[in-house]
Amino acid sequence: MQPPLTASPAAAPQRPLLPAALLAAALLAPGPSHAQNAEVNQRLLDQQSRIDKGVASGQLGARATRQLNARDAHVAAQEQRMSARDHGKPLTAQQDARLNHELNTASAHIHTQRAKP
Repeated sequence: MQPPLTASPAAAPQRPLLPAALLAAALLAPGPSHAQNAEVNQRLLDQQSRIDKGVASGQLGARATRQLNARDAHVAAQEQRMSARDHGKPLTAQQDARLNHELNTASAHIHTQRAKP
């Protein structure tokens, strides 16, 4: 009988991050596509790309990645709630401004985390 095979910790594949999966699901969920919603979704995708690049380059650790993904997932969920509450109508100017403010804050956090030594 052979001993069970075990993978070394260095060779173990990274576990997919749940917030990233939730973010992708929220962005790909069927629903009305309005210009404001599309702008928010594109910004979230761009930020996810920046996070992925930070992970790949070693600039972002696991904790920072989790926090940044959670921030983006929160914005995506907030957008979905706003859209559902308004029965799929375009975001109001106030809702759009709030989401953009949160996206600006999240973007600044990504920059700060990637710039840390």
